[in-house]
Amino acid sequence: MLTIINSKFKIAVNTIDKKIHDCISTSASAFESIKIAYVFGSILDETSFKSTSDIDLAFLLDQHLYRKDPLTASYHAYNISTEIGLALDKQTDVLILNSASIETAFQVITTGNALYEYNTEDRIQYEIALKGMYFDFKPFLNIVRSNTL
Repeated sequence: MLTIINSKFKIAVNTIDKKIHDCISTSASAFESIKIAYVFGSILDETSFKSTSDIDLAFLLDQHLYRKDPLTASYHAYNISTEIGLALDKQTDVLILNSASIETAFQVITTGNALYEYNTEDRIQYEIALKGMYFDFKPFLNIVRSNTL
């Protein structure tokens, strides 16, 4: 669970956490499709979060459902995002981790906070696998970025 000192941030994060859990627990299909929900970005940093900042949310969806129909599988993530945005009067950005780049997904899991997980063991396995892929891929990223390819 997050520890945020500033009360404005604590209220915002508690609202996000509550909305995610409420939306998932009241919908069997949301419970089935959303495996992990993260909050990341400026909302987690008091020094960079401004009144105009948006709220960044990332969702890992059930892989089988996502492969079968990405739009239907993503519905609940966007619905939760909308409810959070309305509750906090903020814009929200949604990232579906199933289709995110390795680098972006790595940033989410290392700098963000998991506010919901369907299964702790599955979350840990996902994060370990992703970190392994990232560290395997990182040398190639470094080469590309240094223009030595």
